[in-house]
Amino acid sequence: MVLLRTIDIKNSRYFFKEIMVVPSVKSFFAVCQNISLEKWFNQTSAFQRLLGYLALSWVFALGAQVVIPLPFNVVPLVLNPFPLLLAAHFLGLHAVYAYGLYLIQGSCGMPVFLGLRYGIGYLFGPTGGYTLGFGTAMLLLAVIRPIAPNSRLVLLSKFICCAFIYFGCGLAQLWLFVPTHQVLSMGLYPFIIGDACKLLALMIFSARND
Repeated sequence: MVLLRTIDIKNSRYFFKEIMVVPSVKSFFAVCQNISLEKWFNQTSAFQRLLGYLALSWVFALGAQVVIPLPFNVVPLVLNPFPLLLAAHFLGLHAVYAYGLYLIQGSCGMPVFLGLRYGIGYLFGPTGGYTLGFGTAMLLLAVIRPIAPNSRLVLLSKFICCAFIYFGCGLAQLWLFVPTHQVLSMGLYPFIIGDACKLLALMIFSARND
């Protein structure tokens, strides 16, 4: 048994409730549903929100380090955009603000980009289009999130649209660095199956909150 404390915000005051949780997958998702991060972001002070965005940006930075280099390819396999779109689905624009802070930190020299890279030059490199495309996809998802929120088909369509956006941005910038006939073979084809699995995982995890 694990003792957890969850935070609820009401009239700008914190209320704590202790709950006993069996360490299982089912109870894990029950606890996640009990913690409303979006509510916390909406009701807390601006300074606390900034700290929350900073913490979330570091979570994004950790996710960006899950990288599998591919031979003869400048674009690696990455865990993103799974955690990014999941955050945008649950937190809306708050996740977008955190991702913007993540981009600022990386551009200013913090090693938060893929493979602990950093610098604004990375964003203009071969894989920088995907990094910028992830942010654009998160923004789209946050904006259209209220549309038919209970429809699984509409949600799948939203995630697919996001995939088109970040692949489109990534391929457009990759085209500047590799021969035209290699753009799709390097920037799209190796990732179709993996990203289809990520979309399936997004559907499963988002369904847990319904």
